[in-house]
Amino acid sequence: MKILSIFTAAILLTSCTTQETYELSKDESSLKWRGSITPDYFHTGSVDIISGNIMIENDVLKEGSFEIDMSTIKVEDENLPDEKKVKLVSHLKDADYFNVSGFPKVEVMVSGYTDGNLNTTIKVLGNELKRDIPVSMDKTENSVSFKGKFDIDFDDLKIPGMQPEEGSEDHVQSIVNYELNLTLKKK
Repeated sequence: MKILSIFTAAILLTSCTTQETYELSKDESSLKWRGSITPDYFHTGSVDIISGNIMIENDVLKEGSFEIDMSTIKVEDENLPDEKKVKLVSHLKDADYFNVSGFPKVEVMVSGYTDGNLNTTIKVLGNELKRDIPVSMDKTENSVSFKGKFDIDFDDLKIPGMQPEEGSEDHVQSIVNYELNLTLKKK
């Protein structure tokens, strides 16, 4: 009888667990960036998040993953002529920066959400960066959204275009500012 009670309790506990999967809504999501040489000299743009999902168990974010298509880098400076935007995009895609031909995607693995931060591992240029990204999370019955502004320091990657040139004080900073607006819909 005791074994039956334990078995019944285990079944009840298992059946009380709710797991929900949410998939990226590309049309409602964006990732904007701002890279700078000095506080007054910078470029802005965006890059597309092309896929992603998260799993929530009992209202706790357990895991997720996202894929960013680096071939979609856009420069959106208001006062920059189109031909200079095209040149800058090409420069950002080359081996001096994000080497898009060798590393076309950035993968972001999410391992949780704690204290207002997405706990992530970002795989970029064949390397992994562990970063806690400060964002607000809003969950409704059918969707989850994340919004926030944050910085990622790429210094550990020693990206050639972000390294100071000998004799020059100005160089592209290794810290890139981001603004994330991410929406996922219940599957």
